Amino acid sequence: MPAVELESKVAHVIAKQLTAPSFIGPLFPDATAAEIADAEAKIDAIGDRSTSWLELIKRIDLNAGELNICLDQKRIATLFERDSNEQLQDLLTIKAPSRSVNAEWKPN
Repeated sequence: MPAVELESKVAHVIAKQLTAPSFIGPLFPDATAAEIADAEAKIDAIGDRSTSWLELIKRIDLNAGELNICLDQKRIATLFERDSNEQLQDLLTIKAPSRSVNAEWKPN
């Protein structure tokens, strides 16, 4: 698969994860409705440009049968104006079957 196509598909996986309603809640467990709306607006501002989503990546591991995308904790903290020392990393690891780069990603 050409790199540009792979990047586009990885960006799609990231976008699906970050725009899922189940992402914001654990990231902001004590947030008010206004803070959640602000976080959603920041995600929406990233838009549909693949390069914007890819800027959030720290590392990608493509193993036999599994795709692991680790988002950069500092970049996510900056995006949401949060303390980068918070224990966010578990929320920032996206695991999907490697075949999902060829199909729509569905969380486990």
